[in-house]
Amino acid sequence: MGQFVPDLSLTSLNMVISLVNHDLQLELQENEVEVSDVKTSNEMDRDTTAVVKIKRPDNRTLQIYYNRLTAERWLNQQPILVKVSGDGFTAHDLIDGINAACGCNLQPDDLTDESFTVGKNAVTLQVSPNSLGYKGQFSVLVFGNDEEAAVVKDNDLIVTADNRVLTFGG
Repeated sequence: MGQFVPDLSLTSLNMVISLVNHDLQLELQENEVEVSDVKTSNEMDRDTTAVVKIKRPDNRTLQIYYNRLTAERWLNQQPILVKVSGDGFTAHDLIDGINAACGCNLQPDDLTDESFTVGKNAVTLQVSPNSLGYKGQFSVLVFGNDEEAAVVKDNDLIVTADNRVLTFGG
């Protein structure tokens, strides 16, 4: 059994199920598992503990210990750019754009639904303490009306807004 590598395209619940399957050599599906009593932990060098009820074959209950993914490390591997139009946004309004940019599968339960104002600076989003798969915070650069991003060459990104330039990359 090799080291577990998380599949970001899965929901947080399915990432936990995938971890349980990997470690216990099982093939559980989402409809066969209930995860509850998720808490922070400092036992067994893991940051999270949860109770997993396996509905088949004998309704086994497991106490699991695992590390949630640090959102900044896993999601901010490259700048996340999301374009919005209109006014009055919350973090949940950005989920589809974040998922498209990162190849992840964040759900509303993964993010604290805070409002923000589209402006010149990146928006810092907080992961919900109830997220099964992630912890911490990460940033998203949100483009509003009449703002665009332009790529000029590999790994260089220029963001223009009101005659200001911000560069990422080499």
